[in-house]
Amino acid sequence: MPQPGAQLTYVQLLDDTRAESQRLQQEVKDLNRMVDQSRVEVEKLAQRNAAITAHVRQMQTNLEAVPRADIKTAYEAENKERFKKFGVEKEKDKQPFGAESLFPKMGFGLTLAIPYFEGTSPLSDLQTGKYLGQPMQRYLKIAWAYSKDNKLDVEQKLKAKQHVPPKMAALAAVHKSVEAKLDGFITSLVVDGHLGDELVKKKNAALLAPLAKFANAFAEGMMRMAASESSSRLSVGERLALSGSGKTTEAQKMKLFSEWRDFSFEDNVKAATKRGVRFAGMGQAHLDHLVAVGLEKNQHPFEMDGKDIAAFKALTDKLKKAAKP
Repeated sequence: MPQPGAQLTYVQLLDDTRAESQRLQQEVKDLNRMVDQSRVEVEKLAQRNAAITAHVRQMQTNLEAVPRADIKTAYEAENKERFKKFGVEKEKDKQPFGAESLFPKMGFGLTLAIPYFEGTSPLSDLQTGKYLGQPMQRYLKIAWAYSKDNKLDVEQKLKAKQHVPPKMAALAAVHKSVEAKLDGFITSLVVDGHLGDELVKKKNAALLAPLAKFANAFAEGMMRMAASESSSRLSVGERLALSGSGKTTEAQKMKLFSEWRDFSFEDNVKAATKRGVRFAGMGQAHLDHLVAVGLEKNQHPFEMDGKDIAAFKALTDKLKKAAKP
């Protein structure tokens, strides 16, 4: 039979053990809470990174080779709200946040616009309610700004008696010939508007011919850019052919610009994967191309036009609610 003192010691030890257990349990809860908070912060950063890296690589390094005050201004203006949404509006260099060259994208857009400007395709396809009019207007504005920079560059090179590629000289000449008619119209187009909404107006009917003239010259200029860009993957013979003044067909333009865009995604998505980037966004056609050429084992395709986008949005909403300021 235990003595009274021993019984008291046993009870005290039991109470101390319970107290220590409760303290440890509370510490575990506190640590778990800290881990959860850290996880939320990591997910917030991951979501921000996903949005940023999804943005198309619109400004290639070689744009530094020519004056580009106008194209930079136009590009920043057209994408101002997107940059805010992605959290990169204060970043001076936005090149690391995308995966596509601006040259083939502008060339593709303006080549696509030519039948509408020439009257062989209905302008109603470019009005509000249809997809095509919005990106076409965006890249017309950016292309016009680039063309302004090119005109200045050509003038400076000619003055210095430097060589100017024939197609870039031709673009500068066309720009000069239509500038008085088109500049006010193009620069006044509202951000994210639909080009067809303006072109169907009777007062703008006379602009279609100079727009077609400009689009044709610009598309040829972008074909010339492909000749000097390694990302286009052209052969030596193809580069030499495009370096002259010869014209190309619409089919040739669409094929080159489409392939050039796909090649840019191949190269830049592969590089992004090596850097540890978690997500890269692109149009479905580009994703189909990457799948066709073969994804790396740690790359996984998502079709963001159905259940996948719904799941991503649901997860994003969940993380937003869990995130603490």
